[in-house]
Amino acid sequence: PGLTRTALDARGRKGFRPRGMSKLVDLQWKFGVTASTDEVQAAGVAFLQLKLAMAAQKGANGEDLEHIAMEMTLPEFYHFLSEIQKAKAVMDSY
Repeated sequence: PGLTRTALDARGRKGFRPRGMSKLVDLQWKFGVTASTDEVQAAGVAFLQLKLAMAAQKGANGEDLEHIAMEMTLPEFYHFLSEIQKAKAVMDSY
């Protein structure tokens, strides 16, 4: 699925954030290599751990943070990075 220009309001104004969308507040990452495992093929495999802090508007109380942790193999990370770069290109076109 390709990216669409849905981040505009009805008048085409930039910066519109539809309800339910979160804002990335912080990102922490760790790079690792599997040293020991029950599976021979998994030993020596590189991985990346990401921890995202997302802020979502919660009524009159301001912003609440949600922490999302994920782990990816390097191929998964490079695919994720490619998708982020595509999203950035779409946002920069406005």
